[in-house]
Amino acid sequence: MATKKTTAPAEAETNAETNVETNVNTEATVDNEAVQAQVITDPGEELVTIQLFRDNGRYKDDLYVCVNGERLLIQRGKPVQVKRKFAEVIESSMRQDQLAGAMMQRLEDEYIRATDEKTRPA
Repeated sequence: MATKKTTAPAEAETNAETNVETNVNTEATVDNEAVQAQVITDPGEELVTIQLFRDNGRYKDDLYVCVNGERLLIQRGKPVQVKRKFAEVIESSMRQDQLAGAMMQRLEDEYIRATDEKTRPA
């Protein structure tokens, strides 16, 4: 009986170790699946179709875009598929260009008005 008493705790320890290993492996598998699901469902990685404006002047060359170290050269004048994160950066850049152009126009108009008032005869 003494043998059984020493064997029972040893067996329990072995079973506990096996259960712990199984739980750790199960948790690791669940974590890996969660990471894979996150990578797949990342909205920035989704492909979208865009077409960049092309002319024979300022907008004739391909557009270089870099997002978090990932680089892309996008051809102008043709529909191309790019990751959504690149499309968002391009859209943001275009919006900033429009806002900057509007601000420059407003400041120019203010300057012209101010200089006209100073140069008018009284």
